[in-house]
Amino acid sequence: EKRKYRAKERMPADLESRANVLKRKIQKIFRNREKPALRSQKSGRMDNGFLYKLAMNEMDVFCKKQKTEEFDGCCYILMDNSGSMGDGRYSKRDYCCQALSVIEHAFQDIMPVKITAFDSYGINSAHHYLIKNWEERIPLNGAYNFYLNESSGCGNKDGYSIRVAVRELL
Repeated sequence: EKRKYRAKERMPADLESRANVLKRKIQKIFRNREKPALRSQKSGRMDNGFLYKLAMNEMDVFCKKQKTEEFDGCCYILMDNSGSMGDGRYSKRDYCCQALSVIEHAFQDIMPVKITAFDSYGINSAHHYLIKNWEERIPLNGAYNFYLNESSGCGNKDGYSIRVAVRELL
């Protein structure tokens, strides 16, 4: 099911600061992955950080850039939205939505992210709520707005929901 509400609430400042810290760490990991360099080499381009070694008659002052493969990945997150997660402040659902908010903010500029919440009503009905689609740009955080605008359901169909997500990833 698509969103029936507009994402109009900002994340709280403490959540946003945690999300920014994680975002910087993840960007640093991907930046280092994109531009690896072999340092202390005998040939290549001059490495300014090791020029002091010339005064000690050491010739390993060069660095070489390595070839890298472009990252091709995505992030699919399933959230259990069943009644056992609870509702309200300090519930499992509250902590889960906070974590999703931080992850969504940190990964959205790096790779496609899809976030779906699942629960079920009755024996044969599983509901999947779309929080954020792959390339969708939500100006305000989708997971935090889901927490504010939706409530937890009844039961859950874990196995079925995981199979649906795997089929979509494939």
